[in-house]
Amino acid sequence: MFDTTPRVYQFVQRCSLISPSALTPPSQKGVAAAVYSIDQFAHSLQTATRAERDGAGEEVIVASLCHDIGKVVSVFNHPRIASEVLRPYVSDDLRCVIQAHQDFQGRHYYSHLGMNPDARVQYSECSWYEIAEKFADDWDQVSFDPDYPNETLDHFEPLVQDIFSRPRSL
Repeated sequence: MFDTTPRVYQFVQRCSLISPSALTPPSQKGVAAAVYSIDQFAHSLQTATRAERDGAGEEVIVASLCHDIGKVVSVFNHPRIASEVLRPYVSDDLRCVIQAHQDFQGRHYYSHLGMNPDARVQYSECSWYEIAEKFADDWDQVSFDPDYPNETLDHFEPLVQDIFSRPRSL
């Protein structure tokens, strides 16, 4: 899958401070070849595929597909950006899951960056805590497997069109 040594994460962190595109996976730029086995597009498809196969609802599947779209603008602020893009189309709890997903995933890598790997604990009283754990641990964190049979974007397109055609708020 990917190397999780502190040295690799520190390298990626330094690169991402230089440019938001520094974490663009190997098939696009090659900078993060030491970390990622698949590109961001495949990672998003894989996350959504895992959510769908695990019985997640439609909004959760679409949010899983779109959870990292903020990386186009900012790697470290990508969860907030993605949650704002999704805000009109998903429940507030799900928006919070996407906004906090990096802190939940931090359990798997924050220690390599000198950050608190238990950052998710700050959300333990939130109504959406359990779905955020499931999202981070069962779908997102494990979705770097080049051999996983992802669904295609065509598979998800009707669902995305449906969710994005009916905003809950403006």
